[in-house]
Amino acid sequence: MGAETEKDRLKDIDLPLSSDPLTLSHHNGPAPEADRPEKPTVRKTSGMQSGAEAQNPPAAPQTRKLADETAAGEAAPEKNPTPPVERVKICPKCAHRQKDFFACSNCGLIFRNWRPEMERELFASLSDEVYGTVQEMWRELENAWDSDEGHKKFIQFCKDNSAVSFASRAYRMRAAKNPDDTRAADNLRRCTEFAGSMLQLLAVPPRSPKSSSVTPGQIAAVVAIGAVLLILVFMLMNSILK
Repeated sequence: MGAETEKDRLKDIDLPLSSDPLTLSHHNGPAPEADRPEKPTVRKTSGMQSGAEAQNPPAAPQTRKLADETAAGEAAPEKNPTPPVERVKICPKCAHRQKDFFACSNCGLIFRNWRPEMERELFASLSDEVYGTVQEMWRELENAWDSDEGHKKFIQFCKDNSAVSFASRAYRMRAAKNPDDTRAADNLRRCTEFAGSMLQLLAVPPRSPKSSSVTPGQIAAVVAIGAVLLILVFMLMNSILK
């Protein structure tokens, strides 16, 4: 019972722990106190058995490794494919949103021809002082965007200095970059309504029906000219027939 029992016990100790799925290496610790052999040199006398074990290693580690890889594959969450990002181009001149990156479909600007200094040409009617002031006011307004009083002050200054076109473009550019910005959309509508009312005031009023009526003198002049033309035609026909 001595040699045969000791060989079987050592073989069981060298196997991996089947109760721990994370254990992938052999447990080579000492045997329990109750099962410890009296002579610790038994392994030396079992050279043939150890050689047999080296030639035929247990299949438990490989099986456990495959099971762990399968469990890890099942536990790994499925990665949803990232939706493609929609690229949008904003025209630097008219703030039109589009997918064409070559030229603006609204104003026709070729984007590669745009230069930052061309912005000043859009407001050539403004003096340098007014243009500099509205630029500074707009920068301050962007830093305090939630101030309704700041928006009113900026728009009123633009109205008083004929710079509503600058305010309209600034709010349009802001709304194009931030479509959910309600303040930009509301103030753009105010600037547009003011510009429309100014155009109506500057429009030439239509003539009244009385001013467009024909006077009796004009009628007499037309009749006299017609009579003279008839006489000339009659005389020309007589000369041709003779």
